[in-house]
Amino acid sequence: YLASSIRCAMLALSLLAGCGEESTVQPSPQAETLEDVSLGFHGPTTSGPTAIGNLNSQLQGRQAVLTRRPRDEAAKDVVVDLLLTRTQFFGTYRDFDHAFRIVNKVQAPQRDGVKLRQAQVLATVHRFAEAQSRLDDMSTQTVASKALYSTIQIALGAELKVQRAERQDIADRYPSYANLVALASVESALGQYERADRLYVKALSYYRDVSPFPVAWVQFQRGVMWAEAAGQPERALPLYREAVARLPAYVVANVHLAELEAEPGDREQAIARLRAVEKTTDDPEPSALLGELLMDTHPVEAQQFIERARTMYDHLLDRFPEAFADHGAEFFSGPGGDPARALQLALSNLENRSTPRAFIVAIEMAQTAERF
Repeated sequence: YLASSIRCAMLALSLLAGCGEESTVQPSPQAETLEDVSLGFHGPTTSGPTAIGNLNSQLQGRQAVLTRRPRDEAAKDVVVDLLLTRTQFFGTYRDFDHAFRIVNKVQAPQRDGVKLRQAQVLATVHRFAEAQSRLDDMSTQTVASKALYSTIQIALGAELKVQRAERQDIADRYPSYANLVALASVESALGQYERADRLYVKALSYYRDVSPFPVAWVQFQRGVMWAEAAGQPERALPLYREAVARLPAYVVANVHLAELEAEPGDREQAIARLRAVEKTTDDPEPSALLGELLMDTHPVEAQQFIERARTMYDHLLDRFPEAFADHGAEFFSGPGGDPARALQLALSNLENRSTPRAFIVAIEMAQTAERF
């Protein structure tokens, strides 16, 4: 999720902020220590359903413009950005196909703007080498292309110290939500979790709008960092809860929260949470986790959810194999019941990007396959 989530968070800020009413939110006091930060943001945001409605309305309006003016490059940029933002938060993966149709149907393929737009979509589905090739082919590198290049390097676990130095310089000169989030993400990738958390909180102190998307995204990123990278799930729990409070339909945040809720025994809450989102998304993870949680008490229904997840993974892995190889590997090594396929997917993911997580997944899948 790293490459797509960072990119889509920036898009959420620039394109969705202000999708609600006029903002009167003031910056939060700058936090200096983790003990002071709590959730880091206490301002009002537009309700989740209203924000989703605004997002869909914006998308419909821009698509109408594009239908009338199919060569409108600015309209293409906005439609693609909105499609990918919707996908990031709500798992509407069919939007990937729509985005590819737009970026591949071009009148002037040599234009830098076209190459950048194609690179953005390719990076979102983890086709990093192709995305970087598009960027390399641009005649002039822009702020946007340099930012995307940096995001790709972080997703690949490459040049992290170089990216940190560059992002630190930008954040020092131009402190803002976007620039501080960018710096926090590379600090997290480098294992500097305390510093990254402070930077995420500082980023929220610069946020002055009422759209819930950027706030929910930052809280989710902090939660993933603490639960999965730092191994401190107790610090993630309130952050995941804040993310879904701001944006109740945030699919992956609900999944991560349900995983933690099920651990201490609040299984019914986790099951209810997953039931609320699984029918609304193309993401197979809610169905897969529901299958696991229901297996002991409702085995028939559990198997139905697992088969639903299997069908969804089969489709996604056929269409976008790089983007779903790691999570697909985890599914097939567990409820999907196919350790050999899990190992194959994990090795494919490792070949695509040799990050610490990719190595861990590959090792775990190899160990599971060896037992069968």
